[in-house]
Amino acid sequence: MSRVLLVLALASVVLGAVVLAWPTQTVRVVAVLFGLYLLVSGLMQLALSAGALFSGGMRAVLIVSGLLSVVLGIVCLGGGSRSVTVLAVLIGIGWLVRGIAELAGAAATGGLPGRGWVVFFGIVDIAAGIVLIAAPVSSTKVLAVLAGIVLVVLGLIGAVVAIGLGRGRTDATWQAGSASRSSRLP
Repeated sequence: MSRVLLVLALASVVLGAVVLAWPTQTVRVVAVLFGLYLLVSGLMQLALSAGALFSGGMRAVLIVSGLLSVVLGIVCLGGGSRSVTVLAVLIGIGWLVRGIAELAGAAATGGLPGRGWVVFFGIVDIAAGIVLIAAPVSSTKVLAVLAGIVLVVLGLIGAVVAIGLGRGRTDATWQAGSASRSSRLP
């Protein structure tokens, strides 16, 4: 597990460095790729909603989700400051949700190795998410630099945590609520 965390942390540092080196181009490329993804995903959801596989409420969810994805995809593909704002808000929502999940995981899992770091990551993710949602940046360079810095810092901290976990015990008992399980960490 510590090796996987280390690889993910180093990938975060590398991606952050690339974003910092080419901020404007990075955000434009991400906006186009994200727009294509949303467009294709939305069209597939709409196609699924038309089939016989789903009915009732699930069909309605697929239609609404598909239409929303198509509209957001078109906005991202449209370029300009709108797509950067959409990206900023979506990244902010992602960081906010991830931070809440990290804090909830740390609170629910007794004996979690590196629990303090998980709480720290959760707080940083929530703060970054709130900033992006509350004041979506209109400059591609500012968004890219902010994202690059966050990726590098979190990657470096993650690498330190992974190395620390690698040197720690390999046999841990984790408790989540009243249920507990033993786990052998690689």
